[in-house]
Amino acid sequence: MASLFPKRTSDPKEAFAEALDLVKAYAQQETIEPLKNLKRFLIFGLAGGMLMLLGIFFLALAGLRYMQTHRFAGQFLTADVPSDLAAYGHRLAAYASCARGQFAVHNLDIL
Repeated sequence: MASLFPKRTSDPKEAFAEALDLVKAYAQQETIEPLKNLKRFLIFGLAGGMLMLLGIFFLALAGLRYMQTHRFAGQFLTADVPSDLAAYGHRLAAYASCARGQFAVHNLDIL
């Protein structure tokens, strides 16, 4: 019958080499392999973020073009309103990024 436990060696050099191999294998398992998996998630995340950014840009551009060509039968939309809405959207994005603490913008009164 085979033993469930490995045989113990009485040689201290062998025991030290085995312990060192175990530590190296554990360190590789817990550090290098997760970093390889992180690389895949990072690539897909950046690609997805860029595609979302491109989609939002085209959606905003389509909305601006729609507002420029359709006057809504004499309502408040003039030629300046779509560009004003775009400028306010950029201003809102700047405030949102300041609120998250990424940038320190002190003077946004440009409009």
